[in-house]
This record gives sequence, structure tokens and C-alpha cells, in this order.
Amino acid sequence: MKLYVYFILMFVCFHSLIISQNNFVVFNSTNAPLPPNREVNIKQDKDGSYWICLPSYNYGGNSYPGGLAKFDGTNWYVYNHNNSPLSTRTVNSIAFDSLGRKWIATDSGLIKYDGINWTIYTKDNSPLRENIIWNVSVERDTIIWLCGYQTGFYRFDGINWTNYHKYNSPLLSDQANFVVIDKNGLKWLGSDYSPLFSYDETNWQIYGKFPFAQGPGGFSNPDVRALIIDKNNFKWITGRGYWGEGKPRYFAIAKFIDTIWTIYDSTIIGFQPYTNYFGIAIDSNNIKWFTDWKNGLIRFNDTTFYLFNQTNSPIKFSYSIIVDKFNNKVFSAALNELLPTGENHWGVVFYNENGVILTSEKDKYITPYLFELSQNYPNPFNSRTTITLTLKDRSFTELKVFDVLGREIQTLVSKELDAGKHKVEFDGTSLPSGIYFYRLSSGGFIKIRKMILQK
Repeated sequence: MKLYVYFILMFVCFHSLIISQNNFVVFNSTNAPLPPNREVNIKQDKDGSYWICLPSYNYGGNSYPGGLAKFDGTNWYVYNHNNSPLSTRTVNSIAFDSLGRKWIATDSGLIKYDGINWTIYTKDNSPLRENIIWNVSVERDTIIWLCGYQTGFYRFDGINWTNYHKYNSPLLSDQANFVVIDKNGLKWLGSDYSPLFSYDETNWQIYGKFPFAQGPGGFSNPDVRALIIDKNNFKWITGRGYWGEGKPRYFAIAKFIDTIWTIYDSTIIGFQPYTNYFGIAIDSNNIKWFTDWKNGLIRFNDTTFYLFNQTNSPIKFSYSIIVDKFNNKVFSAALNELLPTGENHWGVVFYNENGVILTSEKDKYITPYLFELSQNYPNPFNSRTTITLTLKDRSFTELKVFDVLGREIQTLVSKELDAGKHKVEFDGTSLPSGIYFYRLSSGGFIKIRKMILQK
């Protein structure tokens, strides 16, 4: 099957790294194969590639399928129903084992992909009681844990299935959100309408109070959305429904170790309360990062909460987050701009206090068509540079320039062009020095390159 490949060819430093001095780098629907108006989940594999789980969505009166986008720091590869067994429905999450297999949670079941073969598990050919799988985790490479949307948790060892739900276990809810496996093999399970549970394959333990118990010492919480464990073995969770002083305190962030709890509710954090502190990540400096559906992105150094929002960043609010091997914070966010439909423009944002670093694979170059977009010359350039593009056939062609935040700067070409080689001059006299991207779209071919304006 044909693999659709989107390219972002960037400047290679020492053949392995590119370093942007920008603290924020933004990818959105203008410079990457991402949905314009929907949040996404992001994971990174052991090779450093980013996998973006794409939802199905509607935009501009049209429907678009879900799928997977892989970004290796240079190239984008898209898997969807056109080139794989993925259905047109939403992909929710992905996990990886040490053999390089991808375990993909979708609205149409669980999918295993080993790089060649695709294996699909649904309620029609497995003990799954539903096809909507919300999340997936891998334990010791051989055990797969699934979160059903309405049917609880599943354990799958490659042969045998076990379904844990509120009718055969102490679990209080079947709307499963996550399974996190700690270094001792203990499973931590979070659901909507339930406190946190742990499970050691024999015994269950509950953490927090239910329902809506007042007073200290727990996370009285009907939704446990995310959990991460820091280097000091503190468990950090997000959720809603904490009560204090006899009244609800909205969504909260909590940490605990053993029976000692610290709760940071919306009144303590100091930001506008809302119903979704969703994602958690911890960086190499033990800084905690929390996505916030209402306010932006929250940074916490164990002393002070700091908010990234529309006043100091390119984002309005955020959804999911990871920290990659370069200590980039990589998250899905609504951007500080609206689409023509009036909806928020969503994207994937890289943030690094010391400048964003992206991986690059030397000499990795695949051409699905006989179209070409050459590196501009000179590069870096002072004010003016020439971009050369080659077209296989006569076709409608667009060549556009964007800044690192994904904002369109200039349209250089927007018309029918004949087959062959074309040279286009770009004048950056009125622009500040910095990194820019230029994007060619012609005959179904899309390619993006980076250029540096240096005055």
C-alpha cells in the first residue's frame, strides 16, 4: 500500500541535531498533517520519533478520517484508512514495546502493528466487550493493559484476556482512563467517577475518598484523569471533585506518598477554576507540567505555579503533554488564533527554556512523487533568497512562507504552473531575523523546508 509522506526538511547540525533558538516551535495544519480544530495525543518511541494520534473530525463542512502521524524530527508520515487497516474513526492512544511493536487504541478496537503486519482486536474476534479503547499501556513487553470507554480495564498477555470491572472487582467505575505501571510492577488505575486504585495482581487498594468525603487526607474525586510518578516516588494525579471546608474546590492537582497527601486545588493554584487539568509530565529537572483546558499550561517547581497563556506564549489552553529526551515539553494546544470557521486553531507545540531541539535522521530521504522542493540559496540569507521547485505535471501550485509559530507570512505562488523547474525569489527585507519555513503544495505533493534569515 502507498504510504503518504509529508516532509519537513530542516537544517542539520552535526548530522544528528537541529537546534532552534526559539523557545516555542509550533506545528499545525498549515505546516504539518494535523487536524485544524481538534486536540491530539502525543507519544515518543525509543528511537525518538513522535507519534500523534489523530481524531476523526469535521471542518468546513467536510469530514476527515482519524489516523496516526509519525514525526521523526524531519519527516511526517501519515497512516490512515487509505494506506493501512486503520478505520476512519479516532485513534486515541499508542504504546510501544521493546520489539518496536505499536499497540494502538482506537474507537474501532485495539490494533497491533509490527512494522509490516497489522493485527486488529475487536469485540467480534476477542473478549473485548466494546470497540472504543481509550488508552493502552505495555507491561514487561508481554502484557497489554487497555482502558475501555465503558467496560473497565483489560489485561491481555497475547493469548489470555481478563476484564476487570465494577461487578468482579472493587472498582467503582467502568469508565477507565489509564493504567500506569511503576518500577515494582504495581498497577495504578484511574477512572471517571472513582478514586484511584492500585493492583498487584492479587490485592486491590483504594486511594482517596468516595463519594465526596469532606476533610483532609485524600483526593475526594469522581474523575482521576492522569498519573505520573516522580523521582522521589511521589504520585501526582489530576482530577476533579475535591471538597474542602464543606464546599467543592473544583479541579485539583494532588501528590501523595504512602498516606500523606498534598492537594493543590484551583483556589491554591490561583488560576480560574475549570473542569480539566488533564495531562501531567515531569521534566529532567523534576519540574512538573500540567495541561489546563481553560487557562493555558501550568509549570510547577514544587514552590511556585507559573502559567503560560495568551500573554506570554502562542497558546490559549492545552490538552496532553509529554517530555521528550531533549527535555522539550511537547503538547497539544489551542493556539492564539482562530480558524476561518471561528474555531480555535489547534497544533502541537514544542517548548524548551534553552531552545527547542528536534531530532534529524541523516540522509533519510524518501520521495513519493517526482516533485521536488530544493533548499533555498543562499541559506542563511540576508533579505533575499531563491527557492527552486520542480513539478512533474502541470498542476495548481502553492508556495507559502510561515514563521516558527505556524503563521502564514507570504504567499509566493498560487496558480497553475507547467511541469519542469521553476525559481521563485523571496524577499525578507521587512521581516526580522529568524527561522522560517516554506511549503510547496502541488498535485497532491506537499513538502516543507526550513530557511534562516540572518541580517
